[in-house]
Amino acid sequence: MSKPRFVIPLLIIAILFVIAVLIIKNPPKQPSDDADRRLQMAVNTMEVAPGDYQVVVESYGRVEPVTRSFLAAQVSGQIIEVSAQFDNGRFFNQDDALLRIDDRDYRASVKVAEATLLDAKRVLIEEQARGKLAKDDWRRSGKSGAPDSLVLREPQLLAVQAGLLSAEASLDKAKLDLSRTVVRAPYSGYVLARSVDLGQVVSVNERLGEIYSSHALQVRLPLRNRDLAYINLGNGIAQSNKPSHDPDVRLRSSIGEFADWPAYLTRTEAAIDDASRQLHVVAEINQDLSDADQTGKAATNVEVNAKAKQALPRIGQYVTAHILGKKLEQVIVVPLQSIYQGSFVYLVEDGHLYRRDIKVAWQNQQEALIREGLQ
Repeated sequence: MSKPRFVIPLLIIAILFVIAVLIIKNPPKQPSDDADRRLQMAVNTMEVAPGDYQVVVESYGRVEPVTRSFLAAQVSGQIIEVSAQFDNGRFFNQDDALLRIDDRDYRASVKVAEATLLDAKRVLIEEQARGKLAKDDWRRSGKSGAPDSLVLREPQLLAVQAGLLSAEASLDKAKLDLSRTVVRAPYSGYVLARSVDLGQVVSVNERLGEIYSSHALQVRLPLRNRDLAYINLGNGIAQSNKPSHDPDVRLRSSIGEFADWPAYLTRTEAAIDDASRQLHVVAEINQDLSDADQTGKAATNVEVNAKAKQALPRIGQYVTAHILGKKLEQVIVVPLQSIYQGSFVYLVEDGHLYRRDIKVAWQNQQEALIREGLQ
């Protein structure tokens, strides 16, 4: 009964003995002294040589109108007509009637002013006749010397002439007020907001809406300090609205369908922005839609609106700007990913890697311009 109890331990001891013998007879092989223990690695390399390089600076900004206005009533009264073009987002042409104010009181004022002017002319004719009679009476009197101005009724004549001028001015003012009952567009553009509606009574200087000109849009672009030396900022003199040179800037947006617009640097702001401590330049998009129909045929409002929306970005839209900078000669440019910790690169010579410290003069998101270290 006790025999099986000793079989299992003896079997385990025998197995361990066999394993120990095998390990002793087959020790692990040590690498030979002449084996190549150096770490082998595959690297991508590129040849670097001086060449010409066109600097393109990237920035971001928001589209704003160059000309933006608040329409205000110049006369008071009830609005009796509102144009379909005077609505949010609609396009209008210069001198389009956007809304009309009840003009009956102003027409009556014109007639009153015309009557006052006629009466002033009558008084002038009568006074001129009185002056002539006074001059004739002086001659018949036989008195020597020149007659006094009071005798010739010259002060009375001046008063009548002043009354005539006042009557003419009153008529001009009445006609001007009458013309102001029709609120016309000062330029071609778009409606940003409308503040009034049909039947509303407005007072003088009350805001009617907000509009902006389609002649040009602008984008205010911040520049990093390191970018300033690589952009032609100009001398602050305003440039032409329609430059003859190639665009300085390409504005791009991915809202909806991808689109881009040519733009021109028109000015540099005079002061550094207090919040960002950056200098801003202004790029202008010149795409006047007032002559959208070049065929000479009258385009419908729907057609004009379609062309306008296709041609211009929206107000407030954020865009990416690629600013054409200076063209540099005989400079070294390397991919940004080849620079480590922003201060060194690896060079390959005779199959060996060497670290080389460098100094970066300028960089964008893809490339870096090397100032020192690779010359």
